Amino acid sequence: MMSGSVQLKHSLRCWGNSFMTSLCRVIICIGLPCTFPGACTAPYRHAQLRPSDSSFSGIDAALGGTELPASRQVNVLLIHGMGTHTTDWALSLMSQVSQALSLRWTGPLPNPETLANGALLYQVVLSDETRVAHIAAVLWSPITADAKKTLCYDATQATPTCTASNTLSKDKRARINADLKNQLMDDAMSDVTFYMNESGGKRVREAIEDALLRTLSNEGMTLASLSSGAVPTAKNVPLFIISESLGSKMIVDSLQEFESDRQTQTFAQQARGNIHSLFLLANQIPLLNLGLVDSNGRPDPYQHLKKLARDRHNYRKNRLPTSPLQVVAFSDPNDLLTYQLQPDALPPDEATISNVVVSNDCTWFGLFENPDTAHTGYFETNPVVNAIAHGSASVHTSVGGRCAKQH
Repeated sequence: MMSGSVQLKHSLRCWGNSFMTSLCRVIICIGLPCTFPGACTAPYRHAQLRPSDSSFSGIDAALGGTELPASRQVNVLLIHGMGTHTTDWALSLMSQVSQALSLRWTGPLPNPETLANGALLYQVVLSDETRVAHIAAVLWSPITADAKKTLCYDATQATPTCTASNTLSKDKRARINADLKNQLMDDAMSDVTFYMNESGGKRVREAIEDALLRTLSNEGMTLASLSSGAVPTAKNVPLFIISESLGSKMIVDSLQEFESDRQTQTFAQQARGNIHSLFLLANQIPLLNLGLVDSNGRPDPYQHLKKLARDRHNYRKNRLPTSPLQVVAFSDPNDLLTYQLQPDALPPDEATISNVVVSNDCTWFGLFENPDTAHTGYFETNPVVNAIAHGSASVHTSVGGRCAKQH
């Protein structure tokens, strides 16, 4: 019988041999055109809804007047995930949301507002004769940029953060290993470690809290203006949050932190009460909250979502319709960094969970899908955009492109 260490080495060697065999096949096949039968497929070009009988409404349900027939207004908040993002991200998402809602807008973006700690906020108001959509995008990437530059000495290729060639490492790395280290670790996962650090997380949450005040308060208040003693109140408008990967944890954490401050407690409760849907792209909550436990010491990675749904439910009693919070997770099974939500993770009277499974890119010979597109290409597929705009009914009728960025 092999010892534990010998068995581990044997298992790793077997895994490595299997990985290299598959990798060689990918390298050989990746150049072949998709015209070869079976060369590239998109298993979830027709998106799947799980559970199959789950349902959720889109943003247009509120704009259509079924919930607020007098005002027909909505607030839409966009928050990006890990990895360096730029103004192009905000422009792209705003354009696609507006087009899906038939509120035509082609930009340009207005000048951004500077949030706490250097983050940026872009706001646009889209309207027609009867509908108004306030769309805001929080760009928090600038907060982590300086910290990530301290890793540039390790990068062997230029990244969005490390652009000066004279600062890069001269070490020789295998091409694929280099790409994974430079992009996945130094530019993307570094945002996770930054946020999970107490001081880094606080800086990001402060920026998001500043954005919440500016976009959702009747007073258009800022985080800095709270020092004067003013107390914000939230607009009574349905709120739809569209967040990507790490951003999903950030927004939930920010609302909870705001509620712990007496000055902003009521505002946080009101804002949370107005949330209609959480649209989670490349959802990572089960992973990022992996260390949480319940009162009995059992793993409870959904603890934050449970509290958000429970507190929202309790606040809406005797104030607003007590419809459950809609939590919709979009996942590509080939996205290494996303997790579907367990359908029974939240009490059904407080929240409903729907998973939408999509293909963001081609799978080559059943072996490989570009991991970058798999994680970042959700808004490049029709089923995702249409589901956010029009709800679960569109999941069964929308068809994604054969590969990403084909509409």
